[in-house]
Amino acid sequence: MLRPGGRLLSADAHPSASMRTVFAWLDRIRRKDPRSTFGTTDIRRYSAALRECGFGEPEFVSIGHNTALLSATEPDDRAT
Repeated sequence: MLRPGGRLLSADAHPSASMRTVFAWLDRIRRKDPRSTFGTTDIRRYSAALRECGFGEPEFVSIGHNTALLSATEPDDRAT
């Protein structure tokens, strides 16, 4: 539970375009479903859920080393 105005921060893998290409190539070789791999990882997929839970607009930041952050702030006027 966050206090009103609290900030939620999530971090996850965010493979670069070249890494996604490598993973797609490996998936084809291994004949795996490409939707279930590291290459499809994108932390922005949580944005809609955060908005539905009442958070403000999530902010996405790629911080390098194939990692990204997603942060969202809980409104101050949210009823508890």
